[in-house]
Amino acid sequence: MKVRWEVMQAAEARFREEPENPAGKTIAILPERVHSPPPINFMSQHPSLKGKGAIQAKRSVLKRFERVELLKKRGQFKEGQRVIGLPKTKPED
Repeated sequence: MKVRWEVMQAAEARFREEPENPAGKTIAILPERVHSPPPINFMSQHPSLKGKGAIQAKRSVLKRFERVELLKKRGQFKEGQRVIGLPKTKPED
């Protein structure tokens, strides 16, 4: 660990030294490696994955609470009946 610390300090001292400049011009001091950020790649979206605001087709499968509500309206669901194993129901048109 001590060796790494000494190497880091030596590298930092070399970085801070001013380079020889015979012409007297300003020189930018850059580290040995300059990393640029990775490019941002945007992916295209498949047309079937439209947002919620797009026109949606009518769903053919109902969620459990929707099926229970529909069966209550039709008189096929009684209070206290289990919600597991409900009969198949088609959505109202």
